[in-house]
Amino acid sequence: MKKLYLAIVILLLTGLCSAVGSASTISISPVSIPGIGMSSTATISLDSADQGLSGYIMSVYPESPQVVSIAGVTFPNWAILSEAAHGEGAAYTIRALDMNEAIGPGAKNIPLATLNLNGVTSGSTRIMVDVKQLDDDTGNTIKAQAVPGQVTVDNSGGDQILNLQLVPGWNFIGIPMTMQAGTDTAEVFRNVPSAGHSVFTYDAQKGWSIVGPNDILSPMNAYWVFTQQAQVIPLKVQGPATSPRSLSSGWNIFGTPGLAQKPASDILACLSDWTYVVGFDSAHQQYQQSIIKGGSGPNSDKTPLIPGAGYWIYLSSPGQLNP
Repeated sequence: MKKLYLAIVILLLTGLCSAVGSASTISISPVSIPGIGMSSTATISLDSADQGLSGYIMSVYPESPQVVSIAGVTFPNWAILSEAAHGEGAAYTIRALDMNEAIGPGAKNIPLATLNLNGVTSGSTRIMVDVKQLDDDTGNTIKAQAVPGQVTVDNSGGDQILNLQLVPGWNFIGIPMTMQAGTDTAEVFRNVPSAGHSVFTYDAQKGWSIVGPNDILSPMNAYWVFTQQAQVIPLKVQGPATSPRSLSSGWNIFGTPGLAQKPASDILACLSDWTYVVGFDSAHQQYQQSIIKGGSGPNSDKTPLIPGAGYWIYLSSPGQLNP
């Protein structure tokens, strides 16, 4: 009888240990960004998937957006279908689906996404993860604990670098900071494989114009750049913009001031007569949903504007965009 009781206890303990051991962990790699205006990446990963991974939906955001901002998201090759959409405030909602069952049963250390991070001010914060859905190949929920990732932004000296990420095709970029003298011209694009395309900008009064290699890249202005291959353009920045950018009535282009993601309504509060803002999705070579002043849902003016991105804006009367 004692032997039978002992066998039952052992079986129960074995089952309990197995259940505890089956729990998975989602973690974000720690990141040290060497300065304000500089960037780095953090990888989100799942430590184990006993029954494979079919897909996920989660929200990621900096606990202190005044220290670091999420400038973009890239996905691993297994994520045949993927999307990164701006959520509330500084958050991104990210989704990925494994259509080809590349992540099979027993997979370990699975990359889920990579976050592109910009240092805004010196300090430390955490990147948080809120898992909305995480399913295995049988359609069951994967129980996973999400562990935040630590991010530190240093400002102990040296050049401040802002990395502009270019993807194949046309890129609509904005200059969020004042660049260092001597490195503040379109010469920074000299090694971009442009297939003969010029760099363009737009002025509501003058229309389209070609940007020459000696032309200054003005803070809060925006530019169209074509590349045949993915490129990273390091910009040496001096500090925040110091002068407002004048905008005319009608359509203008602009870049957001500073390195912090903020809602369009906050950044454009100094412009009383704006109506529409339209960004460009370089990855898919198409315009994004328009942001409408006072709008809601996908057109909400609470949609964050991304540092380093260019935007169209329509004004019914002239105004000035403040740094």
